[in-house]
Amino acid sequence: MPLELKETRLPGVGVKWTMTPSAGSRITVIQHNDGDREVYIHRRGSDEEPAAVLELHDDEARQLGALLGGAYERPKIVEELEMAARQHGIADLADVTAAVLEEDGSISIIPIDAHTHPSTDKRSAT
Repeated sequence: MPLELKETRLPGVGVKWTMTPSAGSRITVIQHNDGDREVYIHRRGSDEEPAAVLELHDDEARQLGALLGGAYERPKIVEELEMAARQHGIADLADVTAAVLEEDGSISIIPIDAHTHPSTDKRSAT
Protein backbone atom coordinates (compact mmCIF):
# COMPACT_ATOMS: atom_id res chain seq x y z
CA MET A 1 0.00 0.00 0.00
CA PRO A 2 1.47 3.39 -0.96
CA LEU A 3 2.38 5.76 1.85
CA GLU A 4 0.53 9.03 2.21
CA LEU A 5 3.13 11.67 1.51
CA LYS A 6 2.54 15.22 2.72
CA GLU A 7 4.59 17.95 1.07
CA THR A 8 5.18 21.35 2.67
CA ARG A 9 7.13 24.18 1.03
CA LEU A 10 9.49 25.91 3.43
CA PRO A 11 10.26 29.35 1.95
CA GLY A 12 13.96 30.12 2.02
CA VAL A 13 14.73 26.58 3.28
CA GLY A 14 13.43 23.98 0.82
CA VAL A 15 10.76 21.29 0.95
CA LYS A 16 9.56 19.06 3.78
CA TRP A 17 7.95 15.66 3.20
CA THR A 18 6.25 13.69 5.94
CA MET A 19 5.07 10.08 5.74
CA THR A 20 3.62 7.57 8.18
CA PRO A 21 4.61 3.95 7.42
CA SER A 22 2.17 1.16 8.27
CA ALA A 23 4.06 0.42 11.51
CA GLY A 24 2.81 3.77 12.88
CA SER A 25 6.11 5.59 12.98
CA ARG A 26 6.64 8.93 11.23
CA ILE A 27 9.43 9.95 8.87
CA THR A 28 10.11 13.55 7.92
CA VAL A 29 12.61 14.54 5.25
CA ILE A 30 13.68 18.13 4.73
CA GLN A 31 15.45 18.82 1.45
CA HIS A 32 17.31 22.08 1.72
CA ASN A 33 17.75 24.37 -1.26
CA ASP A 34 21.47 23.51 -1.28
CA GLY A 35 20.65 19.78 -1.68
CA ASP A 36 21.41 18.68 1.87
CA ARG A 37 18.78 16.53 3.59
CA GLU A 38 17.66 16.07 7.16
CA VAL A 39 15.80 12.84 7.97
CA TYR A 40 13.81 12.69 11.22
CA ILE A 41 12.52 9.32 12.40
CA HIS A 42 9.83 9.25 15.09
CA ARG A 43 8.99 5.91 16.75
CA ARG A 44 5.30 6.88 16.89
CA GLY A 45 3.48 9.35 14.71
CA SER A 46 2.48 11.37 17.76
CA ASP A 47 6.03 11.71 19.17
CA GLU A 48 7.33 15.28 19.31
CA GLU A 49 11.03 14.38 19.60
CA PRO A 50 12.61 12.21 16.91
CA ALA A 51 14.25 8.93 17.88
CA ALA A 52 16.93 9.53 15.24
CA VAL A 53 18.11 12.33 12.99
CA LEU A 54 20.26 11.86 9.87
CA GLU A 55 22.02 14.74 8.16
CA LEU A 56 23.04 13.88 4.60
CA HIS A 57 24.75 15.73 1.78
CA ASP A 58 23.10 15.48 -1.63
CA ASP A 59 25.32 12.64 -2.90
CA GLU A 60 24.83 10.65 0.32
CA ALA A 61 21.04 11.11 0.16
CA ARG A 62 20.97 9.95 -3.47
CA GLN A 63 23.03 6.88 -2.64
CA LEU A 64 20.74 6.02 0.29
CA GLY A 65 17.71 6.53 -1.96
CA ALA A 66 19.17 4.19 -4.57
CA LEU A 67 19.90 1.60 -1.88
CA LEU A 68 16.37 1.79 -0.49
CA GLY A 69 14.91 1.73 -4.00
CA GLY A 70 16.67 -1.54 -4.83
CA ALA A 71 19.18 -0.16 -7.33
CA TYR A 72 22.03 -2.25 -5.93
CA GLU A 73 20.17 -5.50 -5.42
CA ARG A 74 16.57 -6.41 -5.99
CA PRO A 75 14.88 -8.36 -3.23
CA LYS A 76 14.64 -12.05 -4.11
CA ILE A 77 10.86 -11.99 -3.65
CA VAL A 78 10.51 -9.42 -6.48
CA GLU A 79 12.36 -11.72 -8.87
CA GLU A 80 10.21 -14.65 -7.75
CA LEU A 81 7.03 -12.61 -8.24
CA GLU A 82 8.10 -11.60 -11.73
CA MET A 83 8.84 -15.23 -12.61
CA ALA A 84 5.46 -16.39 -11.25
CA ALA A 85 3.66 -13.63 -13.17
CA ARG A 86 5.42 -14.64 -16.41
CA GLN A 87 4.37 -18.26 -15.79
CA HIS A 88 0.79 -16.98 -15.67
CA GLY A 89 1.25 -15.06 -18.93
CA ILE A 90 1.55 -11.65 -17.24
CA ALA A 91 4.47 -9.57 -18.46
CA ASP A 92 4.26 -6.68 -15.97
CA LEU A 93 3.76 -6.80 -12.19
CA ALA A 94 1.58 -3.68 -12.57
CA ASP A 95 -1.03 -6.06 -14.02
CA VAL A 96 -1.15 -8.09 -10.77
CA THR A 97 -3.77 -7.31 -8.13
CA ALA A 98 -2.30 -9.64 -5.51
CA ALA A 99 0.27 -12.35 -5.05
CA VAL A 100 0.18 -14.86 -2.22
CA LEU A 101 3.21 -16.74 -0.97
CA GLU A 102 1.84 -20.18 -0.17
CA GLU A 103 3.11 -22.42 2.65
CA ASP A 104 4.70 -24.78 0.11
CA GLY A 105 6.78 -21.92 -1.33
CA SER A 106 4.71 -21.45 -4.47
CA ILE A 107 3.22 -18.10 -5.42
CA SER A 108 -0.41 -17.65 -6.40
CA ILE A 109 -1.08 -14.72 -8.73
CA ILE A 110 -4.34 -12.77 -9.01
CA PRO A 111 -4.31 -10.55 -12.10
CA ILE A 112 -6.03 -7.17 -12.25
CA ASP A 113 -8.47 -8.50 -14.85
CA ALA A 114 -9.13 -12.19 -14.26
CA HIS A 115 -11.03 -12.31 -17.58
CA THR A 116 -7.94 -11.21 -19.49
CA HIS A 117 -5.60 -13.46 -17.49
CA PRO A 118 -7.75 -16.36 -16.21
CA SER A 119 -4.83 -18.37 -14.81
CA THR A 120 -4.72 -18.07 -11.02
CA ASP A 121 -3.47 -21.57 -10.30
CA LYS A 122 -0.41 -22.09 -8.12
CA ARG A 123 2.93 -22.58 -9.78
CA SER A 124 6.17 -22.86 -7.94
CA ALA A 125 8.49 -19.91 -8.43
CA THR A 126 11.22 -21.13 -6.13
